[in-house]
Amino acid sequence: MGPVRGGLLVATALASAIFGAVCGSGAATNVAIGKSAIPEMRKRGYNLSLALGCVACSGTLGFMIPPSSTFILYGILTEQSIGKLFIAGILPGILIAVLFGLTAVAICWIRPAYGPAAERTSLKHKLRAVLGLADAAILFLLVMGGLFAGWFTPTTAGAIGSAGAIVIGVVRRELSWPRFLESLRESLRLSCMIFMLMIGAMIFGHFITRSGLSESLLDWVRASGMSPLGIITFVSALFFVLGCFIDISPILLLLVPLFYPLVVESGYDAIWFGVIVTLLCMIGIVTPPVGTNIYVTKGLVGEDVALSTVIKGIGVFLIPMVISLILIVMFPEISLFLPRFLKY
Repeated sequence: MGPVRGGLLVATALASAIFGAVCGSGAATNVAIGKSAIPEMRKRGYNLSLALGCVACSGTLGFMIPPSSTFILYGILTEQSIGKLFIAGILPGILIAVLFGLTAVAICWIRPAYGPAAERTSLKHKLRAVLGLADAAILFLLVMGGLFAGWFTPTTAGAIGSAGAIVIGVVRRELSWPRFLESLRESLRLSCMIFMLMIGAMIFGHFITRSGLSESLLDWVRASGMSPLGIITFVSALFFVLGCFIDISPILLLLVPLFYPLVVESGYDAIWFGVIVTLLCMIGIVTPPVGTNIYVTKGLVGEDVALSTVIKGIGVFLIPMVISLILIVMFPEISLFLPRFLKY
């Protein structure tokens, strides 16, 4: 991407998509990619606000591209196939990453100083970079290819991915005992968090059912005569507004049990709605005042950069995210084609 204006921004979006597919965490993707991408872009004279906005928004791709903790929680709350949700998120994730790249190139074409073109790299350096990613690419293709082909379930795919990562770490001599034990502790902490969320989700879902809130909401919508498009617009607006103030897990726990029956009764596909909800949550975590990725990105550059610099750059990349949302609402097959094609 050297000779291309804004090439490092495009590479950042692509790297975030790949890393997000491996780790499934937005904050982890943000930190891992941002630590290497931001210093490099600053060194090459990129507009800092644009660079920070790209890192913050690209970090959300881990929520859409499988494996995704958001899809897992949504699947638990709605009793939908998590494997089908994973597959449904692939094309939307690719779409968002492509739109990020196109946005970066377009801005740097209009304002060349925002993303200067770098010198052309030699074939030797390109091959070295590709070979450095070979083992991670093989592991990714094995996990995702196995899911596509139906060789194993999402749970088995996760186990194979973890085992493969351990093997790669041992072969590269990068996995020490302290690192391995720290990984186990982090996995245990994450597993406990997921189980607590599951317990809370089941309790809250039972409360919603017993209290009759869902039925009351359905009765109100029937009486209002709201169209299906009006319903999905209303629900999306509510997710968007609350997403500015509440983190992803609480939003899912609060709103999905309440609005899921309403959306399904309106004729919308449950898997498609899961993709819409996930994209709205992605927008929420980069939207002030409580957007998590805003502060994670700010932490990567220190006190010498104002928070407003990060927010200004995020505003640019919110445009492709909103365009993606509109496209997925207008053309549901973007999210439903792969699950149907693969007969999930």
